[in-house]
Amino acid sequence: MKRVVVASLGAVALIASLPFVSQISALAPINSGSIAAAKNPQKQGLVQVRLEGEKQVMTKDEQGKEKITWQALDSKSKTGVKTGDVIRYTVIAENTSNKPIKNLALKGPVPNGTAFILKSVNAPNNAKITYSIDGAKSFTDQPKITDGKATKDAPAEKYTHVRVSLPVILPKATVQATYETQVR
Repeated sequence: MKRVVVASLGAVALIASLPFVSQISALAPINSGSIAAAKNPQKQGLVQVRLEGEKQVMTKDEQGKEKITWQALDSKSKTGVKTGDVIRYTVIAENTSNKPIKNLALKGPVPNGTAFILKSVNAPNNAKITYSIDGAKSFTDQPKITDGKATKDAPAEKYTHVRVSLPVILPKATVQATYETQVR
């Protein structure tokens, strides 16, 4: 039986300390659980994982054309977020070993107070993208809900996690995936 290697993350503390203009809990308490797991019979600590957040900022260039830029959110930033702001999360995984890491699953939370933006995931081509609406207990490529009579696609507001599954990360390689949420 293969052992599961889990890379825990100090980024949860980073996210929990991001500043806010109002009392929106967009980046506040996130279940610390595992954010990355790999099926590999090697020692723990082979994958370093971090989660970064950026706020979308709309500006205009010299010709008046709108331009999107991203401003880092961290505990030192004086930038807060407010209702309607778009936050882009980047999950970064680095294989620090000299051997490939197989079957890596990166899980990114959709914090309370935000709604996942459908089709916003950007990941390596060989990645499988799945979603959870039950706090990361289960994942599927198209979450469904039942309203008592019919089953339908879950609305974006129900998404709690995004999972990016990669078949392999080469030795000393770094991979990343991004996804966006909107502050409610």
